[in-house]
Amino acid sequence: MEIFVLPNGPFSVNTYCITENNKALIIDPGSESLPAADFLRNDNITPAGIIITHPHIDHVQGIPFFQKIFTGLPTYLSADGKDALNDIASQARLFGLPLPDAFIITDYINGETTIEIGPFSIQCLATPGHCDGSLTFNIRGALFSGDTLFRGTIGRTDLSGGDHALLIQSIQSRIMTFDDDTPVYPGHGDKTTVGYERKRNPFLQGFQMNINEY
Repeated sequence: MEIFVLPNGPFSVNTYCITENNKALIIDPGSESLPAADFLRNDNITPAGIIITHPHIDHVQGIPFFQKIFTGLPTYLSADGKDALNDIASQARLFGLPLPDAFIITDYINGETTIEIGPFSIQCLATPGHCDGSLTFNIRGALFSGDTLFRGTIGRTDLSGGDHALLIQSIQSRIMTFDDDTPVYPGHGDKTTVGYERKRNPFLQGFQMNINEY
């Protein structure tokens, strides 16, 4: 399994392409998804599906682009994010972004579960607090946290559905239970690890366990 990160769009969202056996899983396709599509086509890699960490506009703008190029592409979102996704026009106005073309969520993820997409087994962890319907994906020991946890900080909670206390609880009860060396791939910015955040993230001080020195 290989992980490629393709930052794109006005908010530099991290679109991830995870590849194995000429199949790809796409996480959070941003607004400027042409490089990701070219990357797949140039290497003759077929996308197996799209998974969305949370229903904010910068993380879903590229869905219609991929669905037009790769017809019938399965696209997954938490069922708890339906209302936020339906309010995508308000998000576009708030951030001065164009409204995405129409797209389809083919499958809704209900609760915490494991889904299978092509060769990929994906553990879906409910991590609300940044917004309703936020998920963290565990794919073979690599965590994809969306806007829940970043290197040295956490997601904002001043938008609709945001809740600071709930966000901290989500991080502590879901992400911080993994080993220190577990890699975390956030929705923006640089990769980190669970141990680094446990030791260095100022929002998580007071929740100390299994700390390694860095």
